[in-house]
Amino acid sequence: LYSLFGIIKYREFDYTCVCRFMMIIEEDKLIDKLNCMMLKESDSSSKFLTYGEDSEMEARLLNENHMVNVIREVLEEDGVIPYFQPLYDNRRENITEYESLMRLKDKAGNIYTPGEFMDVAKEYGLYMQLSKAMITKVFALFREREESVSINLSAYDINSSRMREVIYGELEKTKDAKNFIFEILESENFRDPDLLVRFIEKVRRYNVRIAVDDFGAGFTNLMEIANLN
Repeated sequence: LYSLFGIIKYREFDYTCVCRFMMIIEEDKLIDKLNCMMLKESDSSSKFLTYGEDSEMEARLLNENHMVNVIREVLEEDGVIPYFQPLYDNRRENITEYESLMRLKDKAGNIYTPGEFMDVAKEYGLYMQLSKAMITKVFALFREREESVSINLSAYDINSSRMREVIYGELEKTKDAKNFIFEILESENFRDPDLLVRFIEKVRRYNVRIAVDDFGAGFTNLMEIANLN
């Protein structure tokens, strides 16, 4: 519960409840305007809100609301699609490694990149479901392949006990995960650096390799990289 009249999120259900008293001056598109106000004031402690005309804000919030609906549709329709960026070895003249990249595909066949949906997914508590689908699919596709594959892991993933259990479960099914690379996104903060160390120590038991993306952008310096081994 973020505030007295803020967003309430339930772990047991994929619903977000917002309590507000709202007054809409204009008479058309009431539901759309209510949604805009709820999105705009989701972290406010105000008990009473009045809708005012703000075309730029309205367009942004309506687009945000649209993306929430797209994500929910994608989750219902199994529309999380792994894309793979190949790394080609010029000396060996073959592909030796892939970087896995998350994409979303809606019913109409539209493809969405992380820049379009990731912030919204995190803000509305939908990120974990997307990440779980992505991780399990990449493991299933590469468990029997010879090429290596890297999987991006954010602070959201590693900080979450549920996501850690998903990852440990996939590694347990894999046994020897020498072809898997966990690429830790350093652009996000880890609330418990010791937890990150313990996570790395545990996944290394399965021969997973560790990489750091955007080095220097988040929690690490050279000494901390040394501590992470």
